Amino acid sequence: MPSPTVYAEAAIDPFVDITADNFHQRSQLFYATDRLPAGPVDPQAFYNNERGHILRTGVADVQIDPPLESWEDLRRITMTSQRAKDFFLSVSQVQESGVMPFSVTRYLEDPPSQQDMEAVGRRFAKKIEDQLASSRNKDIFIYIHGYNVDFDYSTLVSKELQHFLG
Repeated sequence: MPSPTVYAEAAIDPFVDITADNFHQRSQLFYATDRLPAGPVDPQAFYNNERGHILRTGVADVQIDPPLESWEDLRRITMTSQRAKDFFLSVSQVQESGVMPFSVTRYLEDPPSQQDMEAVGRRFAKKIEDQLASSRNKDIFIYIHGYNVDFDYSTLVSKELQHFLG
């Protein structure tokens, strides 16, 4: 995604209070999906394109290729309209929290208990609360992708939007 003009012209710096030390913690990407987890024969790494009819949540990690040396390098390429090379993103890992407590689990072979799902919901909410506590603007942005979009693509678009929103 190209850098927004308002950043490239240095009119706004969305990263005023972000440093190399707090960047990773401040840029966690939370997700919620109703997709089935990918199996060993699926071409997708994390979730396949079939609906799973339950809501799973977690945190996704995205990597950039070619890798950057530092937070300052990422900040520099974000704040310019002319990049010397192209960069590509990929989903490198997901850490699923689990099935949310309002999911209908009667169709699962081995459904989690209501107690376990409620604990998942509390832990996921706590992660979001912790993220908000470290944020200066206290905003939450929710990106809802289209129906025919796979998990990886929607996660990468979400990460780009999150990054450029500061």
